[in-house]
Amino acid sequence: MHIRSPIPSDRYIWQSSKYVIMYTAGPNYIKLMIEFEGCVLHPYLDSTSLPTIGIGTIRYENGTSVTMSDPPITYDRAVELLMFGTNYNLGIINVVVKSSLNQNQVDSILSFSYNEGVPAFKSSTLLREINLNPNNPHIRNDFMMWVYDREHGVMVKNMGLYRRRQAEADLYFTSIS
Repeated sequence: MHIRSPIPSDRYIWQSSKYVIMYTAGPNYIKLMIEFEGCVLHPYLDSTSLPTIGIGTIRYENGTSVTMSDPPITYDRAVELLMFGTNYNLGIINVVVKSSLNQNQVDSILSFSYNEGVPAFKSSTLLREINLNPNNPHIRNDFMMWVYDREHGVMVKNMGLYRRRQAEADLYFTSIS
């Protein structure tokens, strides 16, 4: 008779004959999101002219897009909307990240994927390098490749993205004590 040993926490699930960790968002993720997305409780146009509300939310749980005529929300609702989008991203990150990461690493790639989008993360050299060796110092360079915006058909360095990628990379390489 084979008895499975108890799992260390509820963050693990039995999948394909082995336990795999299920990543979650940590407090540093929320801090990064508020720092770089801000928290605006009424609709506004983001830097790409998309109607946005709360902490970078462009779509509600039912899939409808934020409009400029939507009513204001509360801070609690802003966090709720952020976590809805975050949980979607986590579902995909839990599938595509094959390496074992610490919470700071998870929080940093969550911020990245929320900002750039999951499809960009899935096809990035950042993910490729993380899966090959999550401690590779070149991963910092992979974050920094994503600091450009297109303005009038020309790629230009966006200092806001530069600061965000720097903060994400710094968090990624911050050890857990």
